[in-house]
Formats: sequence, C-alpha cells, structure tokens
Amino acid sequence: MDYIFFVMDNFSIHLSPFPRRFPSGLPVETIGFIARKRSWIRTAFQTCNFSFILEGGGEYRAGPTPWAVRAPCVITQWPGRHVEYGPSKPSEWWTELFLIYGQASRLQLQERGFDRQDRPAWGIESGGTVGAIVQQLMELLQGHTPGDQVDRIDRLCESLLLESLLARTPPTASPDQAIQAIRRRVRESFVEPHDFDALALEHGLSPSTFRRAWNRIVRVPPARYVMRIRLLEACRLLVETPLSIRQIADRLGYHDPLYFSRKFRHAIGMTATDYRTRHRPPVWRVELPGTD
Repeated sequence: MDYIFFVMDNFSIHLSPFPRRFPSGLPVETIGFIARKRSWIRTAFQTCNFSFILEGGGEYRAGPTPWAVRAPCVITQWPGRHVEYGPSKPSEWWTELFLIYGQASRLQLQERGFDRQDRPAWGIESGGTVGAIVQQLMELLQGHTPGDQVDRIDRLCESLLLESLLARTPPTASPDQAIQAIRRRVRESFVEPHDFDALALEHGLSPSTFRRAWNRIVRVPPARYVMRIRLLEACRLLVETPLSIRQIADRLGYHDPLYFSRKFRHAIGMTATDYRTRHRPPVWRVELPGTD
C-alpha cells in the first residue's frame, strides 16, 4: 500500500453533524489520518473504532498477550475495553487511517460481522481492493466538502471494513501453535462468547483440523473448556469476594443464576453456597485490651 497519501497532513473530520440523504445504517462519526504516529495510547474508548495501519509497525494489547502490529493490518477498540498500542521501540512509528462509530452503531457492526471480541486485530494482504478503497477515500476527503460526500464516505468505510476481513493474511503458525494461541485468547476473554470455527479460520486452520488438534492437545471439547475456566473463576470469587451468587453468575456471563447454580453443582459436586461455606477462610475476631 505504498501510496502518495502518506505525505499528507494529519486530519480528523467529524461527520456526525452532516445529515444523510441515503442512510446506510452505519454512519461514521469521525474519520482521521495520522502519519508517522509515535505516541502510545492507553485507555478504554466509549466508541467503536477501527485503525487501519497503512505503514510501519509497533505493538497492540487488548489483554495480557501483545499483538505485533505490522502494516498493513487493522486493530480495533471497543467501548469499555482497555487497550494499549503504539511503537514498541523509539525508532518505530506507524501511519494509520481511523474510523470511529458511535455506540448506537454497535448492533449493526455485530450483525454485519465487524464487531468480534475474539478478533481484535487482523492482518491484510498487501495492495488489492483494500488499498484502492483507502486511496479513493483519501481523494474524496481531500477534494470535496465532507458534508457533500458523507453518504459516499459511509459506504466506502463499510466496504473498507468488509474488504479488510476478506483480505486477511492467513497465519503461518503450525496447528499446535494455533491451538495455543486460541487457548490464550479464550483464557483472556472467557466471559465473552467464542465462535471456534471463526477462530480456527483466523489462525489458518479448517474447523475439522482445529477440532482434531484441539482434542489431541487439550483433551476437552472447546465449550467444556470455556465452562471449566468460568467455573474455576466462580470458585475464586466465592472464596475471595463478598459477591452474591447472582452477581458472580452475571459477571461470568450466566444471566440466569439458576442455570449457573445447576452447572456449578453438576461440575463441582456441591452448591455454590456450600462451596463458599466450606472453603472461605474463617474470620478471626481479635479483641484488644480495654475494648470490652
């Protein structure tokens, strides 16, 4: 993606005030461009953001495991989820085009397959359709008043998201390495739902190859593996916190506390209340002289 727009000035254009004549359902709130970015971002955004890394590299974290940023690729930021990203060395930088959608667009992003918590970043094959759309967007933004082109901008941005996913770079990791990477992803976000077929494809495995490799290495079906991690966390919360069983169930993604209680009793062999009573350390009452 070696295009002349890399010498352009930085910009950020707020598109929300402009009325849409032909609403697409995915209105872009803000679109911006940053050349040779060297600063680190450490925050939890309140918007749905996509950063297209067009040149350069660095590091991105949406959990304990870092992801190496190498252009061209996409990194995402979702409402309320803490992320950190920037150059991993003083000599590093990157150039990015960013798209910002409001929280009201999140359902549409989910329905169209763009909002995936288990896929916070992905690589893109160089050039091709993605590069052409980026070039078209840049020319549109530079040559026209944004308010006159806002409907075209919305649709070009949606096409850019779609084409970036269709042009994902297949990973070259071995099946064993892919399984370990998927396990790490699941452990880091075990409360969120996971589409294991999509995870397999993201790591270069067919669903059938993934399941054979997973069963050989992990020896527990993926859904049961997730449930075990959740229940282990439930055990910890029962012992270490004063949270109610309903609160623990909700925190772990079980919105029906009765369903959670049945799962817990079946897996652990006792009720959550009994587990808390049996394993919580006693509270010792210390009386100081003169406090009778």
